[in-house]
Amino acid sequence: MNRWAKAIEARAKIHSYPIAIRGSELSLSNTDLLEFTKKSLNKFREVRLEPQDRILIVCKDSLSSVLAVIGLLSNDIVGLSISPRTPVLQMLKYFDTFLASGIVTDCEDHSEVRRLLELLATRQDQAPLKTINLNLSLKLFVLGKPQSRLEYTPPSELGWTLLTSGSTGDAKIVMISQDDLAHRAEGEIRDFGLRQGNRILNALPFSHDLGLNQILTTLLGDLQLTITQSPFITKVVALLRDGDFNGLTGTPHLWVEYLRHAKSSDCPKLDYLTISGGLLSAKKYTNLKACFPHTRIIRTYGQTETFRTFLSDDPDGASFAQPIGGAMANVLNDQLRPCTTGETGELVHQGSGTMMGYFADPQLTSKKLGPIEGLKGSWIKTGDYFSIEAGQRFLFQGRRDHLIKRYEQRFSLNEVEHSIEALAGIREVVAAIVKTDESNPKGFVLWAFVVSDSNHKLDKAEILRHCKETLMYWAWPDGVTFLTKFPLTGSGKVDRVALSEQIPIDK
Repeated sequence: MNRWAKAIEARAKIHSYPIAIRGSELSLSNTDLLEFTKKSLNKFREVRLEPQDRILIVCKDSLSSVLAVIGLLSNDIVGLSISPRTPVLQMLKYFDTFLASGIVTDCEDHSEVRRLLELLATRQDQAPLKTINLNLSLKLFVLGKPQSRLEYTPPSELGWTLLTSGSTGDAKIVMISQDDLAHRAEGEIRDFGLRQGNRILNALPFSHDLGLNQILTTLLGDLQLTITQSPFITKVVALLRDGDFNGLTGTPHLWVEYLRHAKSSDCPKLDYLTISGGLLSAKKYTNLKACFPHTRIIRTYGQTETFRTFLSDDPDGASFAQPIGGAMANVLNDQLRPCTTGETGELVHQGSGTMMGYFADPQLTSKKLGPIEGLKGSWIKTGDYFSIEAGQRFLFQGRRDHLIKRYEQRFSLNEVEHSIEALAGIREVVAAIVKTDESNPKGFVLWAFVVSDSNHKLDKAEILRHCKETLMYWAWPDGVTFLTKFPLTGSGKVDRVALSEQIPIDK
């Protein structure tokens, strides 16, 4: 019995509250969770699943997703969650790359899932398809372990896998050990001051590292979890208004939408809320603080590969103090030497919660994770640029992918976004580029995508004029496109790759 199964068993014995996990229509008690984990173990034995086998999770219902995670995790089966909206060929790629033995799903009739099962069932080297019911909604399809796909042996300590957001390129499968899963949950309990019985609202997909951590934190911290992954932000507003919650982890996009729909009377007193997975402009941060004047607002920084490196309660600053928990961080210049005050370089991370590597991709792993001369141990190169401020504070400057050089000047796409966001009536801004051929002296086209409030009339000329008044000439956008909403990745982040494809490169 692993630590997750022990935590579930301990919760069932205490019976300190009737509901452990609450979904939109159904709720689960601690006893329900214990019975499901035991039933899952028996079902896995029926189809000869063994510890360290890998299963793809494709669920449309958030409560089904939680049960799938708990059932696999408590029985040492390694999962990988993806959205049922993922195109079938991409699903098949994940299945093969992950060397999966089967699929857990609550939506076998979904067109993409159905096509995936049909494709797998017709493979010549595949064992016959076996199907078992885990509960009324969840089915497990086991497709065997063909020897031709076992060219990679995962680490024996592997506990779970997560997809990176894919917001700036292809998503990668990140491996996390059982111990580091626990470190991530224990860190959240410690850093957010969580106590037994606290009620947490989750609005993030469980394929997201922050969403998964809500499940882990609930189990180890003996918390109560309410889940909503409704596409309608009004559902989150209503739950916060009518519920009695202690905390909510949110992304910048979630908070932008919340500020758009919530009234002052809708905003309850929470113990904490987080801004995680990206930046929130100073204007939006001020508005959020006005909505939640008595709530601890925590800005966090981290990646799927590292989880959290920094957090800050400082309402007036954009920098971070020393790394949290057992993490360590350095900022290195181009010669891989530590930066001094005022210098900018790449952030490297080391410590508990750090990934083991990328699944079945040792070459990419060695580029991201490894020793650095002059530093002890292995470090993750984040690809994010920070400067060292006075007092040894870390100030985020931008992602490597977002640092642009034009007219021999280097700048960040964040500068363009923050400039436009200062205009009244702007809800969200994303600056994106597409490279052009050598005949273009700029080397790329820089475009601003804008979502504005319906009651504000803005035109492109006004935005471009504002940029020329507030930005240096090398950061001026070549054009503006208005959208009603941004495309999102499966983890809820803005899909910059999809936006780049909309840039008119003939301009």
